[in-house]
Amino acid sequence: MKQRINILLTAALIAIGLVACDGGRVLYSEYIRVGEEYEWATDEPILFDVEVTENKHAYELALAVRVGTGYPYDKLLLHVTEQSPSGESVRRDVEVPVRNAQGEFYGEKGFDLIDIEYILDASKEFPVFGRYSYTVEPAMPEIDPVVYVVELGMILRDIPVK
Repeated sequence: MKQRINILLTAALIAIGLVACDGGRVLYSEYIRVGEEYEWATDEPILFDVEVTENKHAYELALAVRVGTGYPYDKLLLHVTEQSPSGESVRRDVEVPVRNAQGEFYGEKGFDLIDIEYILDASKEFPVFGRYSYTVEPAMPEIDPVVYVVELGMILRDIPVK
């Protein structure tokens, strides 16, 4: 009986440890399906609105990209524009790696879809409260539409303070 209690207690502690190591709580998470027929045209920007209600410390801002296995390129080039509540805009050119040199997909593969999480900012700071808008557009030179892009997501995580 005592051995059984010790095993259950050990299992509970391991479970708590695994949950505590998830990298922080998710404050914002939204996923948007891209275009029709898995085609994303340059005139179809994706918009995410993130409401920031606290700015005590830095956060992790990530972009989630879901592509089909038919995606023919090694990377996905994007323009990501952030607009702050005060109206200031900053545009970044982002290069999301999709395949390695051997042609294998990065990320998690599930049947015919690949999920890739790209960290836009590992320690994002928000100087003011309010709504931050993120516009994401394809920026592949001479390729319009970009094929086999299925879904885009934006994730904001609280980074545990150590």
